[in-house]
Amino acid sequence: MLGLLWAGAITAAVFLGLFFFRMFAPMNATSHVLEHLEDRRYQAAYDASCSAERATFTEREFEAAMRSLTRRHGAIDDTGVSSADLHGGSEATVRYWIRFEDSGRREYQTLVVKEDGDWRPCLLSENPHSG
Repeated sequence: MLGLLWAGAITAAVFLGLFFFRMFAPMNATSHVLEHLEDRRYQAAYDASCSAERATFTEREFEAAMRSLTRRHGAIDDTGVSSADLHGGSEATVRYWIRFEDSGRREYQTLVVKEDGDWRPCLLSENPHSG
């Protein structure tokens, strides 16, 4: 009987671990891009963005959009990721925040897609799962 309890506990732990790993992967990818933005490494942020975004926006347009954001709200003081909702195995909605020098903390959400095994945020693109 004790063996069955241990087996059940181990199985539950494995499933929970897989669930949280799947949940945290899109959040980590978003956090990675936000760190690039905070450090003003726009090319690195662009390179880590989803392919649809890179097909829609040139690197120069992406950088211009990010610089416009900081002109409106001030320099980026800090960033963070709040939560994620998975939509199947290859899309997620990630909620994140940016604290700006002039306008404080602002909340956002983005679509994050899995491409060739890597999660990539689409910060400038419309999220079809937002509503």
